[in-house]
Amino acid sequence: MKVELWEDIVCSWCGIADERMKRALEIFGDREGLEFTHRSFRLLPELQEGEGVDFVDYMSAARGITKAMADEMVAPLQQLAREVGLAEYHVTDNEIGNTTLTHEFLAWASAQGRQNEAWSLLFHAHFGDRAPIWSIDDLVPFAERLGLDSAEARRSLEAREYRAQVEGDHAEAVALGSRGVPFLVIDRKYGLSGAQKVDVIVDALETAWAERGASAT
Repeated sequence: MKVELWEDIVCSWCGIADERMKRALEIFGDREGLEFTHRSFRLLPELQEGEGVDFVDYMSAARGITKAMADEMVAPLQQLAREVGLAEYHVTDNEIGNTTLTHEFLAWASAQGRQNEAWSLLFHAHFGDRAPIWSIDDLVPFAERLGLDSAEARRSLEAREYRAQVEGDHAEAVALGSRGVPFLVIDRKYGLSGAQKVDVIVDALETAWAERGASAT
């Protein structure tokens, strides 16, 4: 059974969805034939690559949202973050930006067999530590933290080796009907938008698994 979760590292709901997905998969169990894959979606591909912008400044310019309005908007979200074990979760006092290079790094790390660890690391680095994740120089040090070759990471990013894959992931989500993330797709039959609760995800997995078993008999 193929389970795909489209996310963006700067999507505040995605960081929560990622933690809920981990818990749902733990409850569902390690069943033979289950394939879980992170997929890339970029919320702000129109912004310049290589640098972040202040969250409140961007929201003010793009949507007319003040800092007070933004703080009020994300307060419930930060409470949910604490509930899933994310004690430090910075949204309004953070940066956002074009994550194309970030996703290219994630695709490279995934090809080295470190997919889940890489996505978790980047989510925690961005929302927990407010670490910059925008440029090649920002991203390369994460390779060592994953036990990977930083020189090879730099070579891949400079060559834009995974750009087509990242753009393809994004286009595929749009083709499936998504206009935002998080977006969970199970066996290309079931789609769940938003940061669904753990029990909702587990129920969807169980339903798809049961149907798969029934069709095989």
